[in-house]
Amino acid sequence: MKFFICALALVASAYAAPQAYTNQAQYVSKEGSARIVSLDSEQNPDGSYSYKYETENGIAAAETSVPKPAGPNGEPAPSVQGVYRYTAPDGTPVEIEYVADENGFNARGKAIPVAPEIPEAILKSLAWNEAHPAEEETYKPIPVYGRQ
Repeated sequence: MKFFICALALVASAYAAPQAYTNQAQYVSKEGSARIVSLDSEQNPDGSYSYKYETENGIAAAETSVPKPAGPNGEPAPSVQGVYRYTAPDGTPVEIEYVADENGFNARGKAIPVAPEIPEAILKSLAWNEAHPAEEETYKPIPVYGRQ
């Protein structure tokens, strides 16, 4: 009986072991799957890394990270920059470049909406408010009648 349990545990651990890496990974979406046609990845002991990949349906991404001193004690913090590309459902090509560092996440691309211009009346109002700071007013309590 002990032999059977040990053999069963050995078989279970063999099935649970990670499978060998192949360059034929697949991306699965609602429309189906797409093979990864190119993949390059590098992880360094200092914490820096880079990767890039492209799928057969035109999705591509690349990212690079380099640790930079940050924080009060100069602890290393990642500084990441990258880009990703795909085709939107309406056929529009989309490309987004980004940087993530001590200043936060900043993305650029034509697909990112841009805020409208501030109306001239609002700009004038803001300029007037800046030129005329509010004066401190002393408020007097409103008397409540019928109370002593």
